[in-house]
Amino acid sequence: FESHLWTYGIRSRYIYDGYSIGAFTSITSVFMHGDHNHLIGNMVFLWAFGRRLEDACGHWRFLIYYLIAGIVAGLGSIYLSPPHPSGYDVPAIGASGAVFGVMGAYLILFPTSRIQCLWLPGTFPIRPIIMFFARVFEEDVYKRFRWFINLPSIIVIGLYAWFNLKDAGDILGGEYLSNAGGTLAHATGFLASILIFLFVRKDLLRRYIKGRN
Repeated sequence: FESHLWTYGIRSRYIYDGYSIGAFTSITSVFMHGDHNHLIGNMVFLWAFGRRLEDACGHWRFLIYYLIAGIVAGLGSIYLSPPHPSGYDVPAIGASGAVFGVMGAYLILFPTSRIQCLWLPGTFPIRPIIMFFARVFEEDVYKRFRWFINLPSIIVIGLYAWFNLKDAGDILGGEYLSNAGGTLAHATGFLASILIFLFVRKDLLRRYIKGRN
């Protein structure tokens, strides 16, 4: 695995100097993960948001969009990341940048949709806060609440986007964060979501435009 990591993971010298397979690592790195938890976490989010987005685009156009979002995320993390204090140039891998692109596109196309979320033990301390906002948007939330709760997509995705965009702004402002590369990949992948209009099916795009006139 280590030899593949250093060959197919994305590094700044691969992009700037053309080592290994050069800019193609912005694609190959999307399909590599550090462990099972890394893979499963990304695939859960891809499954949750990608299915409806794929219906809106079609299989092949969705695949192309996903790859482009991953490329933008990878290159964005390379070009925007400040040099590591130690001078290390460690390969970056993972699909989270592309997945953030999928989440951003989902939010653009379906801003009023709701997402069924599972309560986990670690979320219990913030449960009253989330329940308050859920109550604002849904009157029968207490009746429907069990282990799952339906929340507006703008809240679920917006929270992920806010924390990453905020940290990305701090990094670009000169603050050093240990996860700078990953944060910038998430932020640039999310911002790449505006490209989704190039891949949406024409019939859905017409309905989308008509519904906002």
